[in-house]
Amino acid sequence: MGGTDHGRAPQRRTSRAAVAAAAWAALLYAGIPLVRPVQQRLLGSLGPGWIIATVLGAVAAALVVAAILVRRSPRPTTSFDLVWLAAIAALAAAAAWQLRGRPEEAVHLVQFGVLAVLIYRSLRPPEPDVAVLAAVVLLGSLVGTVDEIIQWIVPGRFWDLRDVAVNAAACALAAAALWRLDPGPWRRPPPSSLSLALRLAAALILLLALCLANTPGRVAWYAGRVPGLGLLARADNAMTEYGHRHRLPGIGEMKSRLTMAELAAQDRERAAEVAAVLDRYPEGRYGRFLEDHGEAADPFLYEARIHLFSRDAHFRQFRDAAPGSAAAPEHATIAFREQQLLERVFANTLARSRFGLDPQRRRSLEQAHDPERPFVSSSASHLITGVGERPLRIALLAAAAALLALDAAVRRRMRMEASP
Repeated sequence: MGGTDHGRAPQRRTSRAAVAAAAWAALLYAGIPLVRPVQQRLLGSLGPGWIIATVLGAVAAALVVAAILVRRSPRPTTSFDLVWLAAIAALAAAAAWQLRGRPEEAVHLVQFGVLAVLIYRSLRPPEPDVAVLAAVVLLGSLVGTVDEIIQWIVPGRFWDLRDVAVNAAACALAAAALWRLDPGPWRRPPPSSLSLALRLAAALILLLALCLANTPGRVAWYAGRVPGLGLLARADNAMTEYGHRHRLPGIGEMKSRLTMAELAAQDRERAAEVAAVLDRYPEGRYGRFLEDHGEAADPFLYEARIHLFSRDAHFRQFRDAAPGSAAAPEHATIAFREQQLLERVFANTLARSRFGLDPQRRRSLEQAHDPERPFVSSSASHLITGVGERPLRIALLAAAAALLALDAAVRRRMRMEASP
């Protein structure tokens, strides 16, 4: 009886850990509609710096706790353990700092780091192995991908493939730390752990393949046919788009849904029409423009307005920056390059609209900008340009099929070893 109770204790701990992991994931999902209003209220009163400071403080606290745990571990502590944990903390801090322009996304490093620890506790076998760590990263990434899908569904929130990567990176950093925190004994991955990791990898790839196929055209197709899904086709709600990367000599780079030939033709043939639409949405009605005009319906019009918004927003930040600060030339450069881009790509449309830049403002930007600073327009930065949709879909489906075939081979070996 005592041996049976002893064997059930790890199972009870694993079950409690699984409940805790599921509850934490559910809490993340439930908070999606509420996070943005609370966040905006706090940002308005405290400023964005407090988010990064809080995340960096959490990373520092986690490093201290990890150092204490590894010191108390029954396994002898080595200098490598401490250096490894310090390196993980440094990577997490660097990632948070890199996200200072979008400080709310840095919080994901903490949220999904905690999730990874809870998942590990729920999956950990009596003797851990690195395949279980891989399964932790993959399962956490699946939860993070679903988190972004829910954000895409919720009005006012958006899908961002970069956030999917941040969520996965947080899980990977936590798993890397757990490799040195868990005293083990570590063993070679058994077939059961390998099978779990392979199936989770295939599931993640298939989910990403679906997301990467969820273009505005397809969303409009099924949203118009399935009752209750009409909200998904709102104009500012693209999940995945493909396009082209263009180099503009003397200016920098931009992404567009159109080729340069298509952009030139539209600017030549539709300048008056597009300018008239733009003039109906001055600076104070930019939000209404996004509601009324989608990128899929008229990409030329949509992109022209986005570049105008970027130019004007950075001009205001340049104007408001403290004299002599590093922010002034940064914003001046972006605003000036956006103006040059508009003059190069949308010249006829710009000339016919009310959005032409006052010559005095243009001179002030030209004098303040840094001509040596590289420029890549952030407008349409989410477009996938390195590979076409069809080749990418084929590659992802082939990868998932290969993983499932390998999993079948592993499971067949498990059955052969289990048979008398």
